[in-house]
Amino acid sequence: MKVPDSRHLKRERLRSGVKHVLEGGITLARAKVELPPFFQKEHHLCKLLASRYGESTFTIVEGFPDGDAPEDVVESHVDALSFHDEEYAKKLLATDDLIVRALRGSCTVVRRYFQWLDAVDIFTLGGRSFTVSDVRREKVAEVGEDEARREGASSLAEWRRSWVDNLPASAGTPEWNGSVLCVRHEFVASDLAK
Repeated sequence: MKVPDSRHLKRERLRSGVKHVLEGGITLARAKVELPPFFQKEHHLCKLLASRYGESTFTIVEGFPDGDAPEDVVESHVDALSFHDEEYAKKLLATDDLIVRALRGSCTVVRRYFQWLDAVDIFTLGGRSFTVSDVRREKVAEVGEDEARREGASSLAEWRRSWVDNLPASAGTPEWNGSVLCVRHEFVASDLAK
C-alpha cells in the first residue's frame, strides 16, 4: 500500500488555513480563535492537532500578511507538525494500559473519531520513538476481533464498549453505530521498523 505524502498533506492544510484567513478578511486577533475550529471542521483533525495547525498558520500569516511566505518557512512548520511529543502521545493512547501495551508492542493500532497523526509522523512515548505506518478512515463496523486485539482490547465487545465510552461530545449521542467513520492510526516502534 502506498503511503500518502504526509508532507504534502501538511503543506496543503497550512495553505488552506492561510487562504481561510486572507480571503476571509479575518484579523490576526480573530485568526487565533477561528483557526483551530476551521482545521477541526474542514480537515477532521482532533482538537490538539487543529490547535497546532492554527498556531503554525497564525505564525505564517503574522510574518507574511500578504500570503507570500517562502517555502522554507512553510517547510519548517511542516517539520514541526511531523513530530509529536510524549504528552501528545499519551493523550492519543488515552489510558496507562494502552501506553504500556504500545511500549511492549502489543498495541500497534489506535482508532479515534478525529485524525491525530499522518502516515510517517513520529511520536515519542516512554523514551521510545514510534513511526506511523498507516492512517486511513474506515467504518467502525469493519473492526474485527484481530483488529480489536491489535488496539489492546481483549475482545471485540470490549473494543466496542471502549469506542462508545470515548466518543467526543461532537460525535453526538454516545451509542454503537457501525456506520460511523473512524480514523485508524497504525504505528510501530522505530527500532522495530526494519
